[in-house]
Amino acid sequence: MAASILKCGKNRIWMDPDRTEEIAKAVTREDMAILINGGAINSMQKQGISNGRRKYALNQRKKGRRTGHVAKRCEVRASPTQRTLDQDNPTHQNLPETTAG
Repeated sequence: MAASILKCGKNRIWMDPDRTEEIAKAVTREDMAILINGGAINSMQKQGISNGRRKYALNQRKKGRRTGHVAKRCEVRASPTQRTLDQDNPTHQNLPETTAG
């Protein structure tokens, strides 16, 4: 019930261990709201995503690693959108030959 009032998941609810008896007696949403305002029930902060993998990869690239064939092939020019842009450009298309008559 506290999770729905605080609009978070059940695992993010924190209950004060010193006030467990008071929390157990709460039956209605109003009782829960009073406990929330009193600080007996609270929601924990969302857990963030670590940047450890990104930092490790950037450090490896600074050292010159991760520069193999696939890494070079996956550059901006190799993206599918760039290829379609190249195909739309008339200088890259095979233009029909005109016959002089």
